[in-house]
Amino acid sequence: MTSAASAASRSTDNAPARWNPEWELKKDGPIVALAAAGAALLVLWAALGIWPFAGILAVWVVGVAGTLLFHISLGTLLAGSYIEIRHPTWSRFRRPDHLVLGVVVPLLMIIDVVSVWWLFHQTTSWVRWGYLGLAAASAVAGGTLSWRRLWPHREHTGTGPGTGSGDGRWPLFGLLSALLGVAAGIILAGGTVVGSAIYRNAETPAVAPLAVPVVQGIKGTYVAIGDSYSAGQGRTPFDPATVPTGCDRSRNDAYPELMHFAQAPVPLQFTACSGAIVSQLFHPRAGGRPLPPQVDGKVHPEAGLVTVTIGGNNVLFSKIVIACFEEANCLTSTFPAAGDGRGVEPVPPGPMATTWAPATILAVAKEDAVAFRALRRDYPNARIIVIGYPYLFPDSRAGFRPDDCASILRRFSLTERLGIRSLEDEFNNMTYEEAVASRIEFVSPYAAWRGHEPCGDLGQYTNSIKPYLSFSNPVDGGTFHPNAAGQQTLAALVGCYLNDYPAPPDPFQPGSSGPLDIPASRLVPPSQLGLVSPPGSVSGLPGCH
Repeated sequence: MTSAASAASRSTDNAPARWNPEWELKKDGPIVALAAAGAALLVLWAALGIWPFAGILAVWVVGVAGTLLFHISLGTLLAGSYIEIRHPTWSRFRRPDHLVLGVVVPLLMIIDVVSVWWLFHQTTSWVRWGYLGLAAASAVAGGTLSWRRLWPHREHTGTGPGTGSGDGRWPLFGLLSALLGVAAGIILAGGTVVGSAIYRNAETPAVAPLAVPVVQGIKGTYVAIGDSYSAGQGRTPFDPATVPTGCDRSRNDAYPELMHFAQAPVPLQFTACSGAIVSQLFHPRAGGRPLPPQVDGKVHPEAGLVTVTIGGNNVLFSKIVIACFEEANCLTSTFPAAGDGRGVEPVPPGPMATTWAPATILAVAKEDAVAFRALRRDYPNARIIVIGYPYLFPDSRAGFRPDDCASILRRFSLTERLGIRSLEDEFNNMTYEEAVASRIEFVSPYAAWRGHEPCGDLGQYTNSIKPYLSFSNPVDGGTFHPNAAGQQTLAALVGCYLNDYPAPPDPFQPGSSGPLDIPASRLVPPSQLGLVSPPGSVSGLPGCH
């Protein structure tokens, strides 16, 4: 081989390989496009928990992770564009590519944010399918551009002119842009979901609460005690004195503060505390943040009205919800998990629906009997009203409605929803029976709340899951608690009940009478004890129509 031929050969060997985008796109472009479209559809289907993925924790986690990864292509383009502007020699971009990126990246960002937001607030099927189509198109566009221009295996790493570091190109440019794209995708997806959740849980004029009537016939002091449902958890601002103790008593929006009385002023003694259990009505709370009892144990003939919500923390409602969110079927799982406080006398862990919950409700019944009788003794002249808890879930599955509310609550299967509602029935029935046995009153929120549960079809009175933090309250306590409309409805419920029943109603069926003999070892429906359904449970109170 001549010297000239050898030099030519070496020159050819050292020359950069010619990248032919048209040939590359023909070879694997369709595969990339189909894979991106299929992955986008599958990921979004799984992330929304739609059949067959509903109720499967592992797939749900994969779906959420995939939803974040879905945004990587867009994030990669965004990060790559920034690096390209700062270091234009690091990639294979040419001047026409800059113009394309300047149009494509903002367009894809707008499409992504608008379509996700739209998805979370629309219910029509064409919007859902339209979104999936846009998402797939965005994934294909972003993935194809990233595949063709940014990923490391598309770059030359030689040492000759125009091939590597000699002209300032960096072979790890694709890796850096991908990593930055992951961060951008997480921020974009997370910000969209969080913003939508904030919007969903903010009260809107479309959710019309019951009007609070003016209560007739109540004289004397009004005493409001109980747990977070009475304290107004989630309804900021809180009374500053209650924040250090964790009581988080709303300063303006809890239902006791929304009551109106014809014979005003009726002084309000408001001592309800978030997290309270039955024993803390009459006994101090020990531990890291000690707290005095909510009532002093003395006789108060001057009191005219006492309202209370209590017992939900004893049966670990919040931990039950968390367990059902995490597990495929919490009703048959062992509960509670090791280390969870029980709030009542020790009840051995066991299958939630069949063993643990009934035993715990019976244990709470014993505490209710003591506390309710003490209330009757200490407030001899007052109307004492125990308010039941509304359902935490609608009685239907989330279906295909693709908003953020249904997407999050889709983690709770129809079996779990109905099972938890049944446990709430047993708990409220027990509370009603113990109230009757102690000669105090009980009102149910079921009829008023029908359709207004979290994600209810008529607009929610109770917040759904609020997956975001607030600076004033690091863990937002408004999840599964009444929102502003719900607190107003509780006030209306009490007011209508008092006006509809100027005297305590007879709780017994015709032909039955007290005293009530409640079995200590098993849960019995009120009808089997000769009781009528509690006011507000079957139909709305007349005064609230």
